[in-house]
Amino acid sequence: IPLAEFTDPALLKVGDEVYFSGKVTRDMLGLQMIGPGYEKTPPSPPLESGGRLETTHTARIVPMYSLTTGITQKQIRFLLSQIIGMAKDVPEWLPEAILERADLIPIGEAIRGIHFPNDEVDLKQAEKRLKFDELFILQLRAEMIRQSLKRSEALALPLQTEAVKEFVNSLPFKLTDDQRIAAWEILKDMERTEPMNRLLEGDVGSGKTVVATLVMYNTALNGYQAVFMAPTEILARQHFVTIVELLGKFGVSVGLLTRSEADRTTDIGYRTSDSFKKKKETIIEQLRAGSLQVIVGTHALLTEQVNFKRLGLVIVDEQHRFGVEQRKIIREKTGEKKKTPHFLSMTATPIPRSFALTVYGDLDLSIIKQMPVGRKKIITRAVAPHNREKAYEFIREQVRNGRQVFVVCPLITNNQDTKNKKQETNNGK
Repeated sequence: IPLAEFTDPALLKVGDEVYFSGKVTRDMLGLQMIGPGYEKTPPSPPLESGGRLETTHTARIVPMYSLTTGITQKQIRFLLSQIIGMAKDVPEWLPEAILERADLIPIGEAIRGIHFPNDEVDLKQAEKRLKFDELFILQLRAEMIRQSLKRSEALALPLQTEAVKEFVNSLPFKLTDDQRIAAWEILKDMERTEPMNRLLEGDVGSGKTVVATLVMYNTALNGYQAVFMAPTEILARQHFVTIVELLGKFGVSVGLLTRSEADRTTDIGYRTSDSFKKKKETIIEQLRAGSLQVIVGTHALLTEQVNFKRLGLVIVDEQHRFGVEQRKIIREKTGEKKKTPHFLSMTATPIPRSFALTVYGDLDLSIIKQMPVGRKKIITRAVAPHNREKAYEFIREQVRNGRQVFVVCPLITNNQDTKNKKQETNNGK
């Protein structure tokens, strides 16, 4: 059947039986339907004679698809209607026992029902089956990761009790109970020869970074290196400053490596007057030699040049910003190829425990709910365009009062423009 038959109004002739679909309104002339969808009555036996109505675009629950330029809903529906019968040949992958226990329809029926359901019940059964599949696959993947980790061997990093107590006592604040519990759970995980795989969840300002610094310190005390990865350069620099402030007095060497920055706490083989290239080469060499104990950075740590002598711990801040492959790459950079480093994810996204256990089913979960004493509440506000000037005035007022303000903008760059700028720099312009 040509597509034109479903798209060209000129093909409608006097005497045709047609189904129309649209919003019915009433005006002074009576009932009307503006711009309705329509469809010719299919050549099938009438309902009163026992035939079944087989329309595609009207007189049924109609699927709505995401479109792109040059294609219409009718065209997609028509094309799918020609092949939907093949859904019955899709092999069933769930065992019969699971189908019965969860009261699910076969996958072929679900595929047909999600596109062309016979009624509401049919649609809901199709949705239930497909949603179950998505969640089941998530859980199956999580269990596969868990089993894989159980087969892997990690570096056992015993808790250095006295040194860690000294670190905690040196803090200018008292750890909250939630911070202590989270740190204890992480440290106990790292004592095992099974790789830790844990998610640390806590709101902005709840103190996740100090917990991460504590476990990195314990890693360094055991003679191993730790990596702290942040999704942006601003966050990486912020974490670097905080970690240096906390660990510097204990003689732990800390480095920073991003696309545009290279820095570290000690001057061994490193001069502040060096070029970025030289600083970067020095840090990469010290990571490879093992003399740099903690490194903070961004995706720049994933490059082939960066490797470690004894990587014991990987920490990823806002792990949803890093793909599975990226996390796998950083894990495989340890100098001891037969050992898997411990892995800690951190997120400020408030995820309900039940949901977190579903989405991150392969991770153990630690949650910091308490805010440190004296911590101001974080206020987030969306400013409408017509209130932009008020927002600017608020900023001006903060600056006049001696406070600081920083603005974060998305980086939108034309690749060719970037290449041209690099070329100009190389030419000395």
